[in-house]
Amino acid sequence: MDAVMHADGPCVVIAPPGSGKTKVLTLHISTLIDCYGVLPEHILVVTFTRAAAGQMRERYLLCRDEVQTRVTFGTFHAVFYQIVRESLQMGAVLNGYQTSQPLQILSEKEKKQILTSIVDQSEDRRSRFGDIDQLCAVVSRRKNRMEAEGMQEGAAGEASLSADEEKQYTEGEDNRPEGKRYSEGKDNALKGKWYTGGKDDTPGENRREDETELEESIYRDYCRACRELGRLDFEDIADCCKRILQDGRNERILAYWRDKYRYLLVDEFQDISPVQFAILRMIAAPNDRLFVVGDDDQSIYGFRGADTKLMLTLPEYYHGMNICRLTVNYRSGKKIVAAARRLIEHNCLRYDKEIAAGKTEEGNVRVVVCPEKKTQMRILGETLLQIPADETAAVILRTHAQAEEIKRAAAQFGVRAAVKQEKRGAGLYEHPVAKDVLAYLKLAVVSASGKTDIESLLRIVNKPYRGVSRHEVIRSGGSLGELCRFYEESAPLMGMLRLFQKQLSTLAGLPPSAAFSYVCRIIGYEWKMPGKTVKATERETEAQSVLALLLQEAGKMKSLDEWLAAADSGVLLSEAQEEKQGHILVLTMHACKGLEFDHVVLPYLNEGVIPHKKAFLPEELEEERRLLYVAMTRARKNLLMTCIHKQGDQKYQMSRFLRELIE
Repeated sequence: MDAVMHADGPCVVIAPPGSGKTKVLTLHISTLIDCYGVLPEHILVVTFTRAAAGQMRERYLLCRDEVQTRVTFGTFHAVFYQIVRESLQMGAVLNGYQTSQPLQILSEKEKKQILTSIVDQSEDRRSRFGDIDQLCAVVSRRKNRMEAEGMQEGAAGEASLSADEEKQYTEGEDNRPEGKRYSEGKDNALKGKWYTGGKDDTPGENRREDETELEESIYRDYCRACRELGRLDFEDIADCCKRILQDGRNERILAYWRDKYRYLLVDEFQDISPVQFAILRMIAAPNDRLFVVGDDDQSIYGFRGADTKLMLTLPEYYHGMNICRLTVNYRSGKKIVAAARRLIEHNCLRYDKEIAAGKTEEGNVRVVVCPEKKTQMRILGETLLQIPADETAAVILRTHAQAEEIKRAAAQFGVRAAVKQEKRGAGLYEHPVAKDVLAYLKLAVVSASGKTDIESLLRIVNKPYRGVSRHEVIRSGGSLGELCRFYEESAPLMGMLRLFQKQLSTLAGLPPSAAFSYVCRIIGYEWKMPGKTVKATERETEAQSVLALLLQEAGKMKSLDEWLAAADSGVLLSEAQEEKQGHILVLTMHACKGLEFDHVVLPYLNEGVIPHKKAFLPEELEEERRLLYVAMTRARKNLLMTCIHKQGDQKYQMSRFLRELIE
């Protein structure tokens, strides 16, 4: 009640899992309007995802029995973009940016296109940074870290721009450096891709870069690419917003936003980044009407730039801040609440909490040490088989690697389980093997229409090996005709390129299933699958499994265009069918945040899995413990936790987190 009735000044509400934080937020908005006379248009409610913002808005409207509201609900990115766009329209000054033209935002797909083309410049980069999703996270993390350290960044997040460089990138097209762009498409600026070597430099053939230097060079190339395209990514939006609001020349602009949003409410505050927090503080000042809800024990997005210490140090920023604690978990049974509390109390960086169960049911927690993996799979299958059809269940994994294995194990017991992707289709269409096959199909389609696709050509021109220089592919702008003219004095290469052209022509006229078989068997991709596609850490059987799934998808498509469109959107027909059927989900610990199930199974709780083998520092280990805590608190009735002792001759250690629970 103290949180709901909070009137003025800063307030933090510490809300453990299942404690009703959304209800507190919606009731607090109503209290501001009904009890304190605050106009709805002066209230801003921000969170991290569109789904969460939409759900909160719907909950609020339901609570008020209304169909419309002037209260603003939005994500950080949407709100910050609104502030940047409208501020520039009002004449705001923004150093380092060309403000004479509208700022254009990169989609996630476009960001990946730029990074892919940068990585494809050398075999060294391809071998070390083949996972583009991971590289996107690296770029985001660097930008957030630079903000946290107070570094001044340029338009696309590049640090330490000189005055000459800043002038070069803000005065227009003619001042951009030479030798940085090739074959820019007229209809899509992103078709140009990027080559950052000098005119006589052949990327990746004469040097091996240290991994840290590689990461740095990729990051800087990405920032330059964004600059020349005149595009911003999500992190840049926050950077722009912060620059505008903190610039003394924009004092009237800051005053406008402070007057517009007099009351700021923040959901999931534990996931906030330093730059997001800095912006909120500027808008909330000087009255500091900042009402935040979160749980430091559920801060699991450090890899995205979230800083859980910000929630812990809030009272240092706002002396006399009202601290409200929700102490009841209304979701889980008593034993589940007790076990989760026993685990998380081993963390040091946290608020002290006394969390009680609001349910009268005991709930059930079972920890099983399995001799081998097959025992674990049998226990998992038997457990899922006993779940009533009208109840929900989830198998929650630290990473997605075992998802298909879990799904197959469940199927052996007659249990249908759906693998939930954090991004739909990510398990298939984001796999390197799938990208290779689809690049063949895409190149065939565009070649048939007389167009070029340099990204696809770079990807598969030597898969299988044809001896074509990537450097010449870049110089050709993706034109096979230009390549043939360059290699006309080499009969073997000319013959190979002519055959390649003929194969693409044949491929373009085939239906999906036949086209897939043609790529794999006639062109020879399946038999000569390059080692650089299937990394040393991946088994060849995994690649064959991806090919089998692609063949299955091909059979459901009517044309290559339909298949490419489905792959582009990341939607698998098999996934859509699964989600309509089984009531059992297989998902990751990160993806389970915000969800709840009657029954939860947590397998593979071994050292190296959870905590992850790359977690060494104390703060990293604490985040891993929070990750398991989040997974445990998804369960309402039953929680099964398993680990394995050995697999063949390989022995495994029980996760230290499990030991903390049973000791």
